[in-house]
Amino acid sequence: VGGSVELSIAGSGFTSHITDFIITVGSLNCEVSDATSSEITCLLEPGAAGTYDVNVVVKSRGIAEQPGSGQLTHTVVLEIFSNTPTVGSLGGGTSITVYGSGFPATLEAWGDGSVTIDGCSCKITKTSFSEFECLTSAKPSGGRYKRSTADISITIGSSSTSGGSFTYDASLTPTLSSVSPSSSSPLGGEVLHINGSALGAAWGKVLLGDNECTLIAWYPTYITCILPPNTHGVYPVHVEVTGNGFADVSSVSGVSYDFVVTDVTPRKGSTLGGTMVKISGSGFGNCSNIDVKFGDLMTCEVSECSNTELICNTERISKVHQLNNGGRHPVYGPGYVWSDIELEILPGDTVEWVWNLQVASKETGISVQQVESPANNEWDGKGFKSEKGPKGRLRQQFYSPGDYFYSSQPVFGKELFMKGKIQVVSDTEDSTSALSVMMEDIPAAQEVVADTGSVAYDGCALSPGSDCIADPVSSHAFLFTMAVCLTPSVSSVVISSGSSNASAMPISGFNGAGLIIEGSGFSDNSCQNVVSLGDNHHCVVTSSSTSQLTCTVDGAGETPMPSLKEQKIAVTVRNSGSALMAVSDPDTAKFYLVPKVTSTNVKNEEFNAAATTASPSTGVAPEIPSDTDYCDMDAAHTMCIYSGPSEECQAKATGREFTEEGKNLILNKHNELRKRVSTGGESGQP
Repeated sequence: VGGSVELSIAGSGFTSHITDFIITVGSLNCEVSDATSSEITCLLEPGAAGTYDVNVVVKSRGIAEQPGSGQLTHTVVLEIFSNTPTVGSLGGGTSITVYGSGFPATLEAWGDGSVTIDGCSCKITKTSFSEFECLTSAKPSGGRYKRSTADISITIGSSSTSGGSFTYDASLTPTLSSVSPSSSSPLGGEVLHINGSALGAAWGKVLLGDNECTLIAWYPTYITCILPPNTHGVYPVHVEVTGNGFADVSSVSGVSYDFVVTDVTPRKGSTLGGTMVKISGSGFGNCSNIDVKFGDLMTCEVSECSNTELICNTERISKVHQLNNGGRHPVYGPGYVWSDIELEILPGDTVEWVWNLQVASKETGISVQQVESPANNEWDGKGFKSEKGPKGRLRQQFYSPGDYFYSSQPVFGKELFMKGKIQVVSDTEDSTSALSVMMEDIPAAQEVVADTGSVAYDGCALSPGSDCIADPVSSHAFLFTMAVCLTPSVSSVVISSGSSNASAMPISGFNGAGLIIEGSGFSDNSCQNVVSLGDNHHCVVTSSSTSQLTCTVDGAGETPMPSLKEQKIAVTVRNSGSALMAVSDPDTAKFYLVPKVTSTNVKNEEFNAAATTASPSTGVAPEIPSDTDYCDMDAAHTMCIYSGPSEECQAKATGREFTEEGKNLILNKHNELRKRVSTGGESGQP
């Protein structure tokens, strides 16, 4: 009745009042439209196909008994009554509304169910128990006729039905004759030119995959739009003509998007990064917007790039651990204990202390300073240190495994100290992560193959890699293993020549100083070992074994190494990766360049004296300007006007040379005072 199912229930003892009944069919309600003492008529609300129990309640008399033969049931039949429209384009894209009964109420409930028309799928876009909408797909070119009519078929689980009617009609089909260009980068952005017929005057839609092409112009025979971004693949150009479905695209090729990875080598390296990785494929462009990662553990910074190959170097993604003064002191309450007094981190991680005292006076404040042991409160003279204040923060990155103790200065009075420990622990287990290559927010496809490639360094032929661990294996993504056995380790750094006592730091010396680095996992092929000093300088390896490196400090370069400034010592083994600086004293993992006087030149003639000091990085003394040079700069320059002291001054002046003992006395005193300042022993210094 009007598309609804009408049930008639026979029995006895009913009433004639239609409001006196509650009738349910499973969970469905059946609204009574007529009743007598022996029969009830009701309209069943729509529901999914299935067989349900029928129950009758007479409000004035109670629950009706079931017949002696057993429980009454009703089957909701999966059935198609009608559909609209009944004709559409051969190219698909016609939205059909199908009316009937027993349909699933949600898209999820359809599960693996399907709707087909003459063997062509119709994609369900909207559904209820009594109707659904679906979008026709294109009719295959091999089975096309000018008109092709077929039933609509439904399959849901073990149930199926057919009904209605739909005709693929060539006379209603828009047609594409050409599209240009035929290829695109993953980001799209080019203008797509579409030629065809019967495209209509009203603007419709152009889709490539699920992404819409932004329209520029639309004419009955010509369309232009901006290509959307897409992942790797070939995408047919679907032109949705208003009121007429999709255009026929059987005679034109789709647009090819190119962004794929076809090989990665190597697929294992140090847990700390520093491994050079070659990624082959296509569609990389100039890599200006390419981001390479291995899971959440490693980035890979691109150093070389072409459209078909990129070279990148792995870098461990370090974490920042924040500590605040949110802990509760048993006596003084909240604000006087760190939020985590024993924090465990990995090498390369950063700790940030942040504090804010809600109640503070001029004498009250928090600070952070490294101390030698839990029992100490005084700064150790060389580690991290902050200023004291009611508000503040300090960031410190840790590279070497070990326990780092810290304390505050007295927060107030002389007894309250805020202490803690940072424990830096190295990796003990391998980690494997999947490769991700992104161009902005578009991921590269990955066509996984076995690793047969290799990487090359200019001027260095690599020895065969370690087989301590096999390559990770996956069929759907390239994997990379951060392996403990491929992580070199430095156990000690000592200065073997060119040392200086001008600095309190243990590894300080002149340019050209020699270092001996001991550990494990090095290469006996010297060119595979790289010792870096800070960001811009190196210690040139002169000999190597798997457990020892000997190198010479090179402080030259476009930017000479600054004097007495910390230069972090880092060791990388090509192509295993970065070494763990597992030294017992973290200060031995830092080099300080000490300036060196290589010559002096004293000119006694007419008491004109000049001294030259060599550059700490080059060892070359600058040339002393002559009087003529000063006159060339400015005729009024003092050194141009006066050639020497006056007779009066010359008569009063005496000159003498320093003895070696005197020189050493001055030098030693100078170094003593400099050391006092550098270690914080001189108050009032920055």
